Amino acid sequence: MSSTPSDPPGAALAFEVYGIPRPKGSLVAVVTKSGRVWMRESAGIPLQHWRQLIRDAALDAAANWVLRLTGPIAVDVTFWLPRPKTPHRLDDWHTEQPDVDKLLRTIMDALTDAQVYRDDKQVARVIAEKHYVGAGLPLTGEARRQPGASVKIWSLKEL
Repeated sequence: MSSTPSDPPGAALAFEVYGIPRPKGSLVAVVTKSGRVWMRESAGIPLQHWRQLIRDAALDAAANWVLRLTGPIAVDVTFWLPRPKTPHRLDDWHTEQPDVDKLLRTIMDALTDAQVYRDDKQVARVIAEKHYVGAGLPLTGEARRQPGASVKIWSLKEL
């Protein structure tokens, strides 16, 4: 039995997040005047805001859950990013920065924070796409009018 990424069997959780997707930056060391060293995210406040939006949307979607997911998990994310003011391409696929893997790191860390699963090391399958806002999806032609992300998470035990 096969399925499309847009309609996974046994989907456990699906939700939309609205806001501009932000990649997880690198950690940078900061040295204080007293010589103490601490680490901080290089992406700053916009990343914190995006991560909070993801966490809140996941918590709202999982409001009726009793247990969080255990075992191997699949994550399917479609990112919707703003079109540039002067588009140099007519393509609907977003092929510029940010990198999809860094966008995924933010999603997966926020899902850990929301306790959807114990740890993102449980994620065994990932499906991810980047599109411009207003682009039609290849299979459905569905277009989204706001930046953000469509997230689906399910247990691979149910397949």
